[in-house]
Amino acid sequence: MRENVVSITADWKGGTVVEAKIRDFTLLMDAPPYEKEDGKSMGPSATETFLVALGRCIIVSTLKAAKALGVKINGLSVEVKMKVRELEPGVWRFEEITPYLKIDADVDKRTLGKLLRSIHKYCAVGNAIKEGLIKGMVLETPTKQ
Repeated sequence: MRENVVSITADWKGGTVVEAKIRDFTLLMDAPPYEKEDGKSMGPSATETFLVALGRCIIVSTLKAAKALGVKINGLSVEVKMKVRELEPGVWRFEEITPYLKIDADVDKRTLGKLLRSIHKYCAVGNAIKEGLIKGMVLETPTKQ
């Protein structure tokens, strides 16, 4: 079995803008208009990129599961919708995440059901959500007293 550490950095750039560095890529992120936090919509929000990560993981996991079952995929897309609720001003919580998966494959319903049931095996992002893997936070710079 292989093990790896995946790391990103995120730096505050003023207002609600954050610049994320992922390997050799830079991603500018900002608050969406519905949050009403003076975001300038200069990039996707953290919530939106979270959904993109889940969507990409579902697609790749579907392809891996299909390969394992010998299913040829002709076309594949997913739309991930998430209901968010503001508990108090500026405090948002995820309520429900629903992926809508569209698969174009020459396969019977039984095999398609088997494929759908096996996707979770490969989706690290989806499994992290289900298992709640954030166990704490490490403060690297002491605050002044």
